Amino acid sequence: MSLNAYLYSDDIISWLEECMKLQAVHRIAPIREILFQYWILLKGLTGQPTNTKNIMELSNLLTKEENYELIPQLE
Repeated sequence: MSLNAYLYSDDIISWLEECMKLQAVHRIAPIREILFQYWILLKGLTGQPTNTKNIMELSNLLTKEENYELIPQLE
């Protein structure tokens, strides 16, 4: 992978991670899943480790309606 492609994917990975923190994204399951799958794809293509088990557990926990109020405290 070229340096430019790596830097591009790194920027996109950071942007995806910021998007996945938004409450609005957590409430819309298809968008949440698309962003998450794209994140996994880019991490895999760039050889970066993914800890999907912990992320999925956190995502499932945060997307429960009773836990929405906890999201701002995590930031």
